[in-house]
Amino acid sequence: MEMFDYRSTAYYLRRQEFFL
Repeated sequence: MEMFDYRSTAYYLRRQEFFL
């Protein structure tokens, strides 16, 4: 399992909020 990337996750969560 690769290292957890907080940047990618934050970007994904922001997209989720945007599309929500």
